[in-house]
Amino acid sequence: WLVGVRPVRSSTKSTKAPVDGKKLTPSQCNNMFIFPGLGHGATIGGLKKITDKCLYDISLALAECLTDEERAAGQVFPKVSRIREVSDHIALATIKSAQLEELTTKINFTEDPTDLLKRKTYQPAYVPLARDPYRSGPSR
Repeated sequence: WLVGVRPVRSSTKSTKAPVDGKKLTPSQCNNMFIFPGLGHGATIGGLKKITDKCLYDISLALAECLTDEERAAGQVFPKVSRIREVSDHIALATIKSAQLEELTTKINFTEDPTDLLKRKTYQPAYVPLARDPYRSGPSR
């Protein structure tokens, strides 16, 4: 969003700023939203190269990730708490864009990459290493 004629952005988390009688929350303005998903998608798709069109397409995909609530708050980027969901969306957009340019080597140009991406994405599952003495019942 704009204050006067300058965009308000920050490389670190900021507090809300008053604009036209509303308090808006500046988003973090750095590469954390694009590059994790871009690298993941490029690796899974086996991209020969990353083109300007691919970067444009994934920038649009990032904008699609904003919720109505985030848009209403004047945010430019999604909330950091949704980074995993956003990265998955960016990875998928990266592969789909490369498929259109026939730049993938690990997936057919016409194949839907959604299932491949789900299979190849690490899902952390943390299990307790010892029984919690403060919890009743068996450890899980």
